[in-house]
Amino acid sequence: MSGTYEDGKEGGHDCDRAQPYTCFSTTKKRLIVFLVAVAGFFSPFSAFIFFPAIDDVAAALRTTVQLVNLTITLYLIIQGVVPSIFGEVSERFGRRPTYLTVLIIYVAASIGLALQDSYGALLVLRMLQSAGSSGTIALAYGVIADIAAPHERGGYVGAAHVGFNSAPSFGPILGGVLTQKTGWKSIFWFMAGLASLVLILILLLLPETSRSLVDNGRLSPTGINRALVDLARQHRENEQIQMHRARLKVPSIMPPLRIIFQRGTGTVMASNAVFYMKYSCVLTSLAPLLQEVHELSVLQSGLCYLSFGVSCAAASYGVGQIANYDYRATARAHGLAVDRVKGDELLQFPIEKARLRTIWVYIFLSSSCTLGYGWVRGDRYL
Repeated sequence: MSGTYEDGKEGGHDCDRAQPYTCFSTTKKRLIVFLVAVAGFFSPFSAFIFFPAIDDVAAALRTTVQLVNLTITLYLIIQGVVPSIFGEVSERFGRRPTYLTVLIIYVAASIGLALQDSYGALLVLRMLQSAGSSGTIALAYGVIADIAAPHERGGYVGAAHVGFNSAPSFGPILGGVLTQKTGWKSIFWFMAGLASLVLILILLLLPETSRSLVDNGRLSPTGINRALVDLARQHRENEQIQMHRARLKVPSIMPPLRIIFQRGTGTVMASNAVFYMKYSCVLTSLAPLLQEVHELSVLQSGLCYLSFGVSCAAASYGVGQIANYDYRATARAHGLAVDRVKGDELLQFPIEKARLRTIWVYIFLSSSCTLGYGWVRGDRYL
């Protein structure tokens, strides 16, 4: 793949002269974060919307509930493995073409799932659907790192998480309604249609942000790396043109695997894995528990996820703002000035202390609430 890049301006910044961390305006950054948050919505949404339909799917395909549950397990496994591959692809070829690729895979797999009538096809296509959707969350973190300086990055990550964390609430509700009213295959038609809409929005509006390709945004890409809305804009005359050629290379999973075994990153990833496991276990068991103990219907138990979604969305945004405050507080404590234009050099900044400054509060709240949930559930059988 090859592309042509030109020096340019974005959002009123003279990037050639000032060299800020990013040339994208605040409005453009908010649009970008909105797009990646909506795209990241599909990864958890596709897992949880399927829960109310498990019994119907098993009956329709003449298989067992246990085997249908296996498709969920494999979906989550693929969800954990594939993002590392797409992360490397996006570094080499750009965020934008990678987003388009994963969403096309997702739409194609969803259409296939709506048309299939066998368990084998369900198993394979759900894995393919997971491969497409799971790449969006990893890409979102990369995009935010491209456009947001360290002092403001926490807020943008928190805003993006509103989309990620609200999906588990809306998934079971929509899944229950669609399964009850129009049948379980309508779930996949709905996902295909919604993802197609997001694909069109990204095709039209999402600019290339990869710093390896467009630097801080001052280089304007052409071809597939350029948003369609930008194609109508006229290039400035007498600009210096640079050619960037990306050599075709098979992506490897080894670089992220090496990161896992580093002491610092490995510890952080292991702790996050424990919290995500807890998160998944609570959400997966909530609906069956409500149906068994309180005799709620599928739709009623799905509606109970709304409180979880609203709380998660609000907490995601709030924690993002707290992360920005922690960054500033850590800088003050160490007598460091925050560079709001070019961004701070993190090799000279105690970023670990800033990001972990209030982690103990979240650990205490999460552990306490999980113990309470387990006690309430366990009390049913005592």
